[in-house]
Amino acid sequence: MVGMPVSLPFTAADIRLAAGDRSYGRGLEYVNAVDHLEISDTEVTANVYGSSEYTVCLVIDDQRLSGGCTCPYGRDGFFCKHCVAVGLSVLELGDELPRHLEAARAQHQAVDAWLQSLSKEELLAELRGLLDENRELRQRFELRAAAMNTDALAIRRAVMDFIMPPRGEYLALRRGLPLRQRDIQRGRGDR
Repeated sequence: MVGMPVSLPFTAADIRLAAGDRSYGRGLEYVNAVDHLEISDTEVTANVYGSSEYTVCLVIDDQRLSGGCTCPYGRDGFFCKHCVAVGLSVLELGDELPRHLEAARAQHQAVDAWLQSLSKEELLAELRGLLDENRELRQRFELRAAAMNTDALAIRRAVMDFIMPPRGEYLALRRGLPLRQRDIQRGRGDR
């Protein structure tokens, strides 16, 4: 695994450029709300606590800093205040960064070693347990399985199950109008 350089490939100025002045300023207020910071060679993930708990993932490459967040602004593709807070939290590590990177690598290697020690049956049991616990992950796997079978109807069903909420739940639209699942199925989803 190629190591992340000890000096990060981004600065506070890069974070400000990615976010803009307003989000950068608001992100300063959330630096102390960052928790579960995980740093790998190519990305940083963390939770940020504001009005809700949001998950942030920053992608680090030589070209630029990019990020995503589960907050409404972040889901629209913007580098939000939560992304700013996570980026600044990483910069605050300073001399502690190499220790965090080494701990992340060691943890990754320990998981790899454990997975390699399992038999095929044990791996399948672990995977089935995860799929039973995580609906979204299960749907992703069902979609992949349907694609392997090239059964168009099964693929369509899997895609619809993945993107549609359970019966009776509403989808939130940007215009603020509720859209019920049955309206989509009846072809009235373009109101």
